[in-house]
Amino acid sequence: MVFVGLSLQFIAMFDEVYGSLHTIVSVLFFVLLTFSSISFALEKKSLLAGLAVIISILSWILYGLDLYSSGIAVPETVSSVATSLWVVKSSFRLWTSND
Repeated sequence: MVFVGLSLQFIAMFDEVYGSLHTIVSVLFFVLLTFSSISFALEKKSLLAGLAVIISILSWILYGLDLYSSGIAVPETVSSVATSLWVVKSSFRLWTSND
């Protein structure tokens, strides 16, 4: 997750003005996000993280097949929201278990 966070900072640092560099760091972010979700799903046996992977991949496949014309922000948002669900749930579980 550390590398996911760093790559997210690179997206902020190299916005759309930087053209292909922004595309590279964006792809890096979503690939790392997917690998982190897969890793978490396998290590913690998390169904939610596994579903996030499936939902994220499906959203990118649907975008790649041009099945909708809403733009790239849709799979980006779907992937981010799906992943944030298991991250928030995991964080909340850690926070409440320390009390």
